[in-house]
Amino acid sequence: MASYKETVAGATLLRCECIDDVPEGDSLLNQMHEKREVHSRLVAWSVSESSSEDWRLKVDDIVYVGEEARPSIVIRIGYDSYEREVRVAGIRENRNLRTTGRWVRTDHCHVLETDDELKATANIEDSSEERRLIPIGSLCRFIGQDDDGDVVIRCGCQRFIIFADDLEHFSLQ
Repeated sequence: MASYKETVAGATLLRCECIDDVPEGDSLLNQMHEKREVHSRLVAWSVSESSSEDWRLKVDDIVYVGEEARPSIVIRIGYDSYEREVRVAGIRENRNLRTTGRWVRTDHCHVLETDDELKATANIEDSSEERRLIPIGSLCRFIGQDDDGDVVIRCGCQRFIIFADDLEHFSLQ
């Protein structure tokens, strides 16, 4: 590509003779349209993902707030001036009282999900008749909740069902 400098009205202009370096059959306009299409698909995907409400917290979700070791339960969802906030209460708190719990921002909450790793912060007996012990410091995986609302966890190869109230003795890892 050849180029030369030219001064016009006190300004230096760089002029160049452009050589067509675009592959045959493709044009800058086609390349621009292709990039625009890629960006449009990315924007459409982002809009569809952000309009999904799967991420929203629901009443009775078990959450860990910030760096707190004990879990809480979502008891109310905020709206209006409390939008993006939820009211959470401790596992053993009476959730029927209007004054129970505290408001926290949803972005400070981590929902307890299947396969999250938990660590026992106390010796816990499971809810079976055998009353098997889960020793302090045990690393377990959250499996879910059964039909009665009890918590199902797996520690090593063993599956345990613990009372929901005992979940307060498990910190999120």
